[in-house]
Amino acid sequence: MFHPATSHPAAFGRAQIDAFVAGCRWRGQPVDEAQVIESLITEYETNCQIAACNAHGLAQIVLRDGDGRIVSAEYGLDKTQLGQLGQRGLADLVRQLTASEASKYPLLTQFVWEIWTGRRWRLMDIVDLPRDLAGGR
Repeated sequence: MFHPATSHPAAFGRAQIDAFVAGCRWRGQPVDEAQVIESLITEYETNCQIAACNAHGLAQIVLRDGDGRIVSAEYGLDKTQLGQLGQRGLADLVRQLTASEASKYPLLTQFVWEIWTGRRWRLMDIVDLPRDLAGGR
C-alpha cells in the first residue's frame, strides 16, 4: 500500500518506489513502473471527478474497456434520476452514451459502463461493439 500523506518525503526514494512497483499486480500479473504511475494518475483523476460530481449532486459514470481499465470519466448522472431509471432506463442510457463515445475510441470493442454508488462501482451495462479492426473501425 502507498500512503503519501503519512510518508516523510525524504524517507521515500527510489528503493521505496521500486519496492512498491514490485508489489503491484494487474489481474495477478506483475506490472512495470509506467503502468503503476499511469494507474495512480487515473485513480487520482477519477477521485477528483467523483468529488466534483458529488459537489453537484451527480453520480460519476465511467467507461471501462474490456480489460477493466478506465477509458473515460466524462459523465455524471443526477442522483435523483438514478433511482427512477431502473435497469431498462440504465440500458437505454448506456446505449446513448456508447453511441456518443464510439467514434472517440475506434479500437474499443467493448464498452463497460459503471456508476459510482458512493461505496462501490455498480455495473450499468456492457455493450459489445463489433468493429472492422483492419479498417480502423
